[in-house]
Amino acid sequence: MSKTLLGRNYQKCFSFNSYISANHLQIQRRIIDGISIITARDVSSNGSYVNGDLFDETQIHCYDEISLFHPKKENSIHYCFIENEVEEDDKQNGGPQYDYEIGNYLGSGGFSIVREAVSKESNNLYAIKIIKNSSVKKTTMFQNEINIMQSLEHPNIIKLEKVYITNKHIFLIMERLNGGDLYERIINNTFSQEHSKVVIYQILSALKYIKVHNIIHRDIKPENILFVNKLDYFIKITDFGLSRRIDTTSHLASTVCGSDLFIAPEILKKLYNGTPYDGSKVDVWSSGVLLFVMICGYPPFSRTNNQYIESILKGEIIFKEDWNNRDPLLIDLIKRMLVVDVNQRISIENCLLHPFFK
Repeated sequence: MSKTLLGRNYQKCFSFNSYISANHLQIQRRIIDGISIITARDVSSNGSYVNGDLFDETQIHCYDEISLFHPKKENSIHYCFIENEVEEDDKQNGGPQYDYEIGNYLGSGGFSIVREAVSKESNNLYAIKIIKNSSVKKTTMFQNEINIMQSLEHPNIIKLEKVYITNKHIFLIMERLNGGDLYERIINNTFSQEHSKVVIYQILSALKYIKVHNIIHRDIKPENILFVNKLDYFIKITDFGLSRRIDTTSHLASTVCGSDLFIAPEILKKLYNGTPYDGSKVDVWSSGVLLFVMICGYPPFSRTNNQYIESILKGEIIFKEDWNNRDPLLIDLIKRMLVVDVNQRISIENCLLHPFFK
């Protein structure tokens, strides 16, 4: 067993930073049944974070982002946690370390970390998604994402440049965008109708493209819509981890997935009775919710816990007073996208032909 303690008292580190406690974070390594288990325990006054999440004690893994104090605050101290044996194993077994320098933390998902990566040959900047290759189910899921992303070529879809697979990780090298995600823009301000129109049209165009290739996304949400830069509204869709290829005749899917605010009623029904659903229409619903939120900054359905699911299942859209002077064509499109009956809901193709976009 070995322990490391980080803080102002550790080798006189951070003596200039009063937000870092004298003893801030304890990292402990234990070997259990021949397996290295590393845990981090917060012993500070101001908190410690792993991949942006506050914790008291948690297991940590190679490439995780460790933050002393809130990661969004100026006085936070950040580390990329590296377990030397794991990194060396990746390096010697087909990892990207000979070709890329892994750098700053960009974000994380359920099973993955996203960091910057600099090509050692060209000095070009990329994003690298690092997935822990620890179970058949997760490996299959991300192999699915790899297969899908490698087959796609569209201006509004993130391009997958290269793939590395080692004993411990899957590394996806993707184009790096500099504009942040849609979530960051929505929480700062609502969008004008024209800007919302530009963004949603690109999303629908990408969804039409993947539908032609018999693919559904199933997780359209602000965090998965990335801007190319901070100056305009050119977007690309990312995170195809929940996507799947669909039967070319039925378009029916059976997996339960998607994010709460953007979840379609047929997925909720799947949770209750196991009924397969039309995957392409799920993406229409999520895009409709997204359009609504871009315009006004709040969701179209009740946020009260005991009413939220019921209001989605009934399709009870809440148009508050600030919608009174909105473009009738905008409202009409949203209503057509948020129809509970899948057979009556507008298709992706007809969304793009709607007069709102003329």
